[in-house]
Amino acid sequence: MKNKYLFIISLAILLSCNLPHDQNDWTGIVTRNNTEWLINIKTAEVGWTLSVPSLWLGYQEIERSENKGQVSFDIPELGKFQGNMDSGHLVGTVSFPDSTIATAKFEATKLFDFKEEKITYNSMDATIGASIFVPEGIDKAPAVVILHGGGNSDRSNAGYRFYGEFFASHGIICLLYDKRGNGESTGNWKEVGFDPRAVDVRKAVEILKKHPKVNPIAIGLKGVSQGSWVAGLAASKSKDVSFIINVSGPLVPVVEADTYALLSELKREKADSIFTADNIALWHLSVNVNRNLTDDKAYEELQDLAKKMNIKDAFKENPYKPSSRESWWRNWYNHVLDYDPQPTLRKLDIPMLWIFGEYDSESDLKRNLQILETFKKEYSKDYNVIVYPNAGHGIMGPIDSLDNELGPLATPPKYFEENLKFINGFK
Repeated sequence: MKNKYLFIISLAILLSCNLPHDQNDWTGIVTRNNTEWLINIKTAEVGWTLSVPSLWLGYQEIERSENKGQVSFDIPELGKFQGNMDSGHLVGTVSFPDSTIATAKFEATKLFDFKEEKITYNSMDATIGASIFVPEGIDKAPAVVILHGGGNSDRSNAGYRFYGEFFASHGIICLLYDKRGNGESTGNWKEVGFDPRAVDVRKAVEILKKHPKVNPIAIGLKGVSQGSWVAGLAASKSKDVSFIINVSGPLVPVVEADTYALLSELKREKADSIFTADNIALWHLSVNVNRNLTDDKAYEELQDLAKKMNIKDAFKENPYKPSSRESWWRNWYNHVLDYDPQPTLRKLDIPMLWIFGEYDSESDLKRNLQILETFKKEYSKDYNVIVYPNAGHGIMGPIDSLDNELGPLATPPKYFEENLKFINGFK
């Protein structure tokens, strides 16, 4: 029998285990100045596959050269690694395209092989295409459904698919689904509000509960941005959701969150107070049109104000043109603009992990933290709140308060550690 070594991984997100030296998987950190990237490497006789969680990149095959303990390979989007491998450690440097040299330290770990089970299921008037990523060699694992943010999205979206591979390789079952009207899903998310999308998620939870490899009392939801609104609705009408992870999720009504995002954009463009006030006035009248689509007077008021604004010098290069009342956006926004997540959250008594970036331009951090603190004090909510410094929407950084990038972007390794630690607490 081959000798086995016990490797104790320093990061809490890693699973320590006994492995033959020539069959190690690797997890490590590439460090450049104050920025860190988490790297996972799965090894097999047929070759190595590498994932960069900090860039939301899933596993892909890499070519490596190895000679007497010297190893080199390319890390997608970063650069070329060169280093030494011995006794459960892989240490070296990464050369970036701009000639910057970063340090890289890997340690042996166990990353699960996994399989993708493709399914379809019925949800109200739609058929939903989905995939369940199942780690091999594990029973009664915790499971999580990943919810979509805004816009079109399906399982072919690299940043979305990444989560299925990441969680499965760390022993957590993960369900991804195609948003209505995308991929293999019928229907159209542009024609419905959040409630039907919440039903799609609840149906996914029901499927996971019946899966033979899933621990039925450890099923949760992870929503990013707009997905956090849908996550709360889905959990509020399901007894089978044990936890929620919300990332960059606003705790205010949709229209309030979008007003904040508009103000952030104007601030980023260094708009003066008059131009800002004019844009907000147009936005409020546009929202009023969305709320009253059949009201001719509301649309006429918006058109009249647009004509007055477009005479001004500030609007001449980019005049404001009200979209038609028949546009898909106005009709979709009519469904969701007044949705307020707080009444739903008051009713929910399950643990939640709330994660924000310090400089999120789409979700008002100060306002969100105030609401969460009130909920914790007045309603005794089991909330864990984490704020990552110099990070923006989706927890990418480093950026400044105006969304300017301060260097190569990355999601901090700690973010993934906290996700895994939280979910594994429900085993």
